Parts: sequence; structure tokens; C-alpha cells
Amino acid sequence: MAYRHALGLTQTQVADSHTHRMAGRGPRTRKEISLWECWPGPGSAPSTSSARAPSYEHLTRLAQLYGCLVNDLLFAHTATPEATVPYQETQRRWRGDGR
Repeated sequence: MAYRHALGLTQTQVADSHTHRMAGRGPRTRKEISLWECWPGPGSAPSTSSARAPSYEHLTRLAQLYGCLVNDLLFAHTATPEATVPYQETQRRWRGDGR
């Protein structure tokens, strides 16, 4: 959720972009993004029926969209500055314009 917020994206924008990038195999609604954001993390069982673990494929796509590593999404407290993609690069990736 922190990466999404940092980029100023809504759950709906993430779902739409994710679906486009996965050729229809990604989440189709903001609710699926919400379920992933409620997931407590690796090694944990979902605490409520409102939480689901994303697949590795979905994590990979989210990391690409957010401009981070999958490990950053899974273990945010251990992220290092070297693993951070510059803000301008994340914006370029989000727009998909190659600039």
C-alpha cells in the first residue's frame, strides 16, 4: 500500500494497469488490490476473509508497476536504498511512454 500511496495511485488505477499488463489475467477490480493490501505478509495466514496473498506473478507485476523489487513488497522493513528506483523512472513506467 505504501508504494501505491507514494505514487499517488488509487486501487482502481493499479487494478486497471495490472490487468492491462497481464493481458486480462490480472485483477479486474480495486477489491482484488484491497485483498492483497490486507494480507499480513509471508508466513502468515490471512487474518480475515478480507485478505489474500497475491501470486508471485502478481507480485512481480506490482513490483514492476511500483518501480521496486518483489522483496520490497514482501519485506518493506528490510528494503535498502540501493533497491529503490528513482521517482522519475517509476513515473515513466507508469505512463508507459518510454521517456
